[in-house]
Parts: sequence; C-alpha cells; structure tokens
Amino acid sequence: MRKKEIWCNIVLPAFMTVVWATLQLLPETQENTPKWLKFTNEHNILIGSIITVIVLLIMVIFNLVHTQQKKWLNAYLKDLIKSTFNGDFEKVRITVFKKKKKKLKIYGREGQPKDTTTKFKVVKNLKNADGIASYCECSKTKKVVDTEYIYDFYDKNKTIDKTNYNTSQYPKLTKYLRATFTTEETLKLIHRPSNHLYASPICDNEENTWGVFVVDICDKNDNVFTDVVEKKLDDAVRVISLTLNIIK
Repeated sequence: MRKKEIWCNIVLPAFMTVVWATLQLLPETQENTPKWLKFTNEHNILIGSIITVIVLLIMVIFNLVHTQQKKWLNAYLKDLIKSTFNGDFEKVRITVFKKKKKKLKIYGREGQPKDTTTKFKVVKNLKNADGIASYCECSKTKKVVDTEYIYDFYDKNKTIDKTNYNTSQYPKLTKYLRATFTTEETLKLIHRPSNHLYASPICDNEENTWGVFVVDICDKNDNVFTDVVEKKLDDAVRVISLTLNIIK
C-alpha cells in the first residue's frame, strides 16, 4: 500500500476519530481555564465538524484522482490492443496487476475474458512463484513465454496426471505448468489458460515494484510476440510506469 493510500484510508479516519473523542472528553471550564480551552469547549461541535469536512474533502479528492487513474489506464489498454493486436479482443487480454500486501490483484484489464478475479501471490523466493505475474514481481525482470496450446483439451475438473490425459496431452500440461510458473491449484482458477504470455514489472520512481503488466494470448499460432510487438509492449510498460507515478 502506498504512503498516500495509508494516509487516506487509515491515518485520516483515525485522526478524525481521535479529534471527536478528544473534544468530547475536554474538562469543564473553570474561571482560570485558558481562553483557547474555553473556546474549544464551547464550540467543540463546530470545530469537530470543520475538521471532519476537511478530512472528508481530502479523501474525496484522493478517490477522484484514483478513479481518473483507472479510467485512463483502461482506455490506454483498449487502445493498445487496437494498435498492437489489430483489435483482437477475443484472443488478446491485457491486465495490470497492482501489489496489495501479499497479493497481486487486478487493477485494470481489457480483453476477454474480462470478468475474472484471479489473484497471484507476492513471493520472496522465485521457487515459490505463483504464475508469471508473481515471478516478474519477485525477479523484477521481464518474461516472455510461448508454450503448448492446451485450451482445447485441458479440464480444470481433472487432476493433471497420466490417468486423466493421454500420452500426448499430459507432457503438454506439465510443460505448461513449468513454463508459466503455475501450480495446478492456480491453473484451476484461470478461466482461459493462455499459451502466449508477456509480463513485465511496473516500477515507481524509486524503483519499487508497483505491480505487473501482463499480456496473455490464447492462440495456436507460434509467432505472436514478434520483435515489433515486443518493442511496443516494452514502450507501453514505460508509459504506464511514468503515468501512474504522475496521476497519483
């Protein structure tokens, strides 16, 4: 969680609660009570209301900026699919995951299927990577994967072993899990297991990982991420990194 989010979602509400509690607990005024304390005691409701309005305004402004940030991001991702992948929204999906505590959660997405909520773990050891997004967040490096097309035969209700798949399918599935750094449990949560994946960390101005940019494509074709396409995606990651650090 960013410092501004901590201030907006935790510190400011806590501050407002402390202010109201303090105003209600002020001692009764006496003849020798300082003027400022008398004034505060006599106008405690007014003072509390003014502080509450100021805090609420700060929180509203922050949330409005946050909403504008997400609107810009989704519009940019939509244009990226149009300009880079000829508008193929059925096969191409672009997702920006944002790091929140120990999870990578969807922050912006365009393409199909869109209405999924898959989360990935934030890990400290690459051996424990939970999907390509998890791997890139931990390694802070870009990763491009092209693996076997499994969408035609993979069944999330079946355990991945030799008894449930034939001699040609089983090796493809085990290879897919290794190539995408995915566990069988995580794969069952994915609605469409894509075989072409591009992932790159999104960093803030201090080179801390803010999140991960992921393009996943379910396509039987082999040559998907050409040099030209990869260059466009590299540029897109830089644009997103710079913009998210400005609109915040």
